[in-house]
Amino acid sequence: MLSQTLILPHKSKVKTANEIFSIGISR
Repeated sequence: MLSQTLILPHKSKVKTANEIFSIGISR
């Protein structure tokens, strides 16, 4: 239960980080 709570926010953080990263590259 605890690991799921930690993993979910981490995944969303990674997703937004990847989106920002890809946007920076495409510029």
